[in-house]
Amino acid sequence: MLNPNEIKALLSKIQAAKPGVECDISGSSIADQTVKVKESGSLDQSASQRTGVTLRVWNSQGRIGVVQLTSLDLGEILLAVDVALEAAPLGPSEDIPALPKLAGVAELLSAESPELVEKSVSVSIETLGAALEQGVSQLRAFHSDIQGVPYNALSQRRVERFYANTSGLCRTQVSSSVSTYLYARGQAEGHNPRAAGHWGEEYSLENLNISEVAKVAGSTLVAHLRPGKIPSGQYPIVFSGHAFLDLLNSFGNLFSAQNILDKQSLHSKESLGQEVASELLSVSDDPLHEFNIAPALFDGEGTSVRKTTLIERGVLKGLWHHSVSAKAFATENTGHARVGAKMTVGPWFYNVAPGAGLGDFDKDCIWIDELQALHAGVNSLQGSFSLPFQGFRIQNGQKLSLESVTVAGDILTLLKSISALDVKQERASGGLCPAVAVSSLSITCES
Repeated sequence: MLNPNEIKALLSKIQAAKPGVECDISGSSIADQTVKVKESGSLDQSASQRTGVTLRVWNSQGRIGVVQLTSLDLGEILLAVDVALEAAPLGPSEDIPALPKLAGVAELLSAESPELVEKSVSVSIETLGAALEQGVSQLRAFHSDIQGVPYNALSQRRVERFYANTSGLCRTQVSSSVSTYLYARGQAEGHNPRAAGHWGEEYSLENLNISEVAKVAGSTLVAHLRPGKIPSGQYPIVFSGHAFLDLLNSFGNLFSAQNILDKQSLHSKESLGQEVASELLSVSDDPLHEFNIAPALFDGEGTSVRKTTLIERGVLKGLWHHSVSAKAFATENTGHARVGAKMTVGPWFYNVAPGAGLGDFDKDCIWIDELQALHAGVNSLQGSFSLPFQGFRIQNGQKLSLESVTVAGDILTLLKSISALDVKQERASGGLCPAVAVSSLSITCES
């Protein structure tokens, strides 16, 4: 990927070759090194580099054409400018984004800011392999009923991002991270095979505790090796922080200003300022939180990211905005733009505030560890969900693992039925969230 001076030079060459053209160009280059331990015990090593570039060009009538590229070759970009100008009259005639100006975006963090300092130190592929093999060995040895670790990986990633346009705005960022997952399978005598795993991410391999990931994955699997059945019916429910974030993210149209404008949301403009959840619930999108490893510092329009309050004590306070939706709502751009043929918005890093504790819920409830089949069991436009899950029946202090169980409900009703939140937040890949208790949901258990 090019440095800022090279990107500015590229824009100058585009303007020299295409006088008067107005355009912006954004993209990323992702380099991955990954190791996996096969069931045979051999080590699989791989590396990849992916580059994606989006070019937007405005014609003389203010219409916009968009072209996707895979390189920053000047010749290809100049051809893409012509293609974009030809396509511009066929694009939208309303709600067209303007070319971002430096004055229209929030102040970018300086190069000396702690958030911009690359905290990761790259290691060799051999070092990655040795670390993963140790973690897999620890997980295999955790319990005699664990039969294998078929899914596992350890990756280090370096991401280079940029945004630049012909009005003079130019931004770049480099970030790195290391992540792993260990997913084991096992079987207790007289029971069906079960599987469970755990995930971890840090700035560097030195900070990543693979032994802890193996320990959590092993204890989770062992806890589910001897499941039982319960009658179908209504039960008090506790979602783990990870499970609640997965469910909340499946209904992302709740917080998308673009979805509201497209009438594809469960909320409307009038929902702002209204009570949409229990007063116990407060949710923000906090991309620069210290636990968000390798955050994006700006969005697809070059706008700086920032903390956005979504729900405050049950009241809908904010939405994800890009420049067009912010103008339609007469509010500030929140830096959530994803740029493509159509601009969209999306989350960076959820932060669900902790509560006062679960009280009696942790003594009598259905505890949902992990939701499954989220791609198929959620109707985001109707608000309904019906999802298989991995979890427990907790009663009188006893935990019974469950199998062949499904939880069903309505997201808007669920949010208003939240009865308690744990005092401790759980760190997940999409944010931070405590365990969340809901007074009652429908549980179906296959006989």
